[in-house]
Amino acid sequence: MDFAVCLLSAPAGYGKTTLVCDWLAQANTSFAWLTLDEGDNESHRFLSYLAAAIGNALPKSAERFAAPLPVARRAAVEAYLAALINKVAESQEHLTLVLNNGEAITNGLCHGALEYLIEYAPDNFHTLLLTRADPPLPFSRWRARGQLLELRAADLRFSRDEIRDLIAETTRQALTDEELNALDQRTQGRAASLRLLTRSLETAPNKQHFFKALEDSRNRTMDFLVDEVLKQLPAETQAFLYRTSILPQFSGDLCQALTGNPHSESILRDLERHNLFISRLDHDSRWYRFHPLFAKCLQQRLREQTDIDIADLHRRASDWHAADGNADAALNHAFEAKDFDRAARIMEAHAILWIDQGEYQTFTHWFEQLPREQLTAYPRLSAFYLCGLLDSRNLERFEAFAALQAQLETLPEVQHLIQAMRAVAALVRGDDQTALTLTNQSIPTFQVNPPQTVDEFFAYSLHLFVRMGIYYQADNVLAAEQAAAAAIPVFLQAGLAGYALDALGVRASNKMRLGNLRQAEDILEQALLLLRRSGTGSGMPSHPIAVRIYGPLSRLYYEQNRLADSIAMAQKAIESSQSGGYQWGWRVAEVYATLGLAYLASNEVAFAFDTLEKIRQIENLLAGYPSLHTRTRRDALCQKMRLLLALAPFDETLYSRVEEWRNKNQARGEKGGEAESALWARYLILQGKVAEAESVLHPLIHTAGAERRLGDLLEYLTLAADEGALRRALEMAEPQGFLRVFIDGGERVRAALEKIHLPYARKILAAFPTLPGAQKRKAATPWLNLHEREILRLLDAGYSNQQIADALHLSVNTVKWYARRIYAALGAKNRREALTKAKEWEWV
Repeated sequence: MDFAVCLLSAPAGYGKTTLVCDWLAQANTSFAWLTLDEGDNESHRFLSYLAAAIGNALPKSAERFAAPLPVARRAAVEAYLAALINKVAESQEHLTLVLNNGEAITNGLCHGALEYLIEYAPDNFHTLLLTRADPPLPFSRWRARGQLLELRAADLRFSRDEIRDLIAETTRQALTDEELNALDQRTQGRAASLRLLTRSLETAPNKQHFFKALEDSRNRTMDFLVDEVLKQLPAETQAFLYRTSILPQFSGDLCQALTGNPHSESILRDLERHNLFISRLDHDSRWYRFHPLFAKCLQQRLREQTDIDIADLHRRASDWHAADGNADAALNHAFEAKDFDRAARIMEAHAILWIDQGEYQTFTHWFEQLPREQLTAYPRLSAFYLCGLLDSRNLERFEAFAALQAQLETLPEVQHLIQAMRAVAALVRGDDQTALTLTNQSIPTFQVNPPQTVDEFFAYSLHLFVRMGIYYQADNVLAAEQAAAAAIPVFLQAGLAGYALDALGVRASNKMRLGNLRQAEDILEQALLLLRRSGTGSGMPSHPIAVRIYGPLSRLYYEQNRLADSIAMAQKAIESSQSGGYQWGWRVAEVYATLGLAYLASNEVAFAFDTLEKIRQIENLLAGYPSLHTRTRRDALCQKMRLLLALAPFDETLYSRVEEWRNKNQARGEKGGEAESALWARYLILQGKVAEAESVLHPLIHTAGAERRLGDLLEYLTLAADEGALRRALEMAEPQGFLRVFIDGGERVRAALEKIHLPYARKILAAFPTLPGAQKRKAATPWLNLHEREILRLLDAGYSNQQIADALHLSVNTVKWYARRIYAALGAKNRREALTKAKEWEWV
């Protein structure tokens, strides 16, 4: 297919699906088929299904694509799609994405995602969109570019001559001009109507009788044709079709549960063999679906059957899906039956799993469909919902349920959960003292009276999680490590693999800060075993928290100078994180920073610069959550700045970005921690201000040494780079295998190590790059992020500052601020100079 996108837009019954299936059977291309429905309007679900379909369609894909970050923000969607597009491009497989029932999608974010996917699709990727109505996509733009192929009802309908040929071929009957006109007028050339018509005409007593009945049907042509087909079927088959018409898709087992008919599987095969508007979801599937028009007619007949309880059919379908482990389908049918008690019970059974796996949007979607009166009828479910809101850091939504919280606090059956929830709420608000007080009140109670029920285990786990978070926020590494070690057995006993993985990641990170790489590696090996046990058959982890395992592994391998392993683990962390809630975004930024350093150490400078853009996208994504994981945010930004400094020899304007970051923090009155101070010392050293850097480093060395944080101490001693500090650092580093902390010190550390005649010093020197220092590119390309490049493009197009502000929804002052940054990066004094230099670099 030579077009980026092919649009098949026509009402139901025009043969869109059949045409595409026939084309795919002949085309030399892999294809991903995704049939959409109204439930796919939630952006996370839409992207998840999209990624799964594309991943499964690529023969060379080693593993499925990770699910996306469930955040309803365009920046998050585009960041995810960019990674997905890159994967498709790297595969070099020619792939066609078929999106069926495109009219089912009405969510603007989903439309934006589809537009982005088509707009930036690589040459080996094409989209086929089958829809009954045009979605709000920029078809005129693609049409003008020659990227769009369109087929509409007029193109798909059977002509009069084609109708004549079809009837003659299938029924061996010749039509008069009058009869042909009648068929053309009644069917409008629809393939579905003609299929039914030919079957009815074949079995009619005579042609005249058929056309007389068709005339009497007036405007109910499709209903008439369906009735003509149905009356030829046995009563058993008709009853089967009516009852199963409520199912969007069905298998023999599901149909048997609905109808009680033990021959359901053979009935489905017979219907398929006789081409009665039933088709498999894919070639090897045991699952089927009806043609939409046929299903609609059947559902109308079902409503006319007074002896059939439709709500009971939905309840049976709900029970079957619940037993099969498909909570979404079970809940869909429960709500169709208006059986809110059944829906609440299903949600209650899955609530802890959803929370543990980070499926907060799934939980919210279903819970908020319950009538308000059901909330107090199911206090346990309501308590889980509130806990889920807190765990996803949705504090605003949590506080909107203040009245519900007050009611739940009075109920003994959820008392443990509510107490744990109050501690989590305090932690999320940043009130660590209150959170610690509440947790210290509850944990001893559980230690004296060990938890017995699932709810008690969950509440106890939440308290342990809060304690671990408090120590982490306070930078109390040893206490956080001890809290995590104590929490892991409880998490595992409670069946909370996600929480256990989080705690294992915390332990490993803390072990590295304490200077024990060996123990950190052992802990991460244990975590990988747990991850594999709790993963899916394809090897992808089912827990979004996997970023907390792969991320530390990437840092560990980087420190050991195992650069290829570090890059591989960072990529796994990034992919796995995208199935988690937005709270893991800053963790992903840290991973990108490690990935950038590993790329740079591998002489992949362009890739290292790319990671900066990824971090910027995460910053944009999380800009609406300034208090979210404040400590994690600070750590991530410090790691970003460290990457900037490492890249600064290739683009000296990056030094100004570090200065800008420090000035902003000081202007906001933010109290910088050790990480910020160490970063600033690194900057001062690169600027040649060694004495000033030493005054920053001395208190850090003293504090880290006093608290036995040997990993942190190693970094500070190496930055100091005097002989005494390095001898002390070598003594601590050798048993654990630290390498990069020395190599990243550059020429100052190399020169100092050459004066120390110790075996481990020689081993480190052998690992240094062959050529001294970081080599500058012959013509260093300035680094501009995507936002700055877009503004540069608009400047080149002659836009004024006000027009740029309007186009990008920014203030004029913000545009001017960006322009100054662009000029500085390009070494230009004004717009004209900036555009001249931008053309040299082929930015515009």
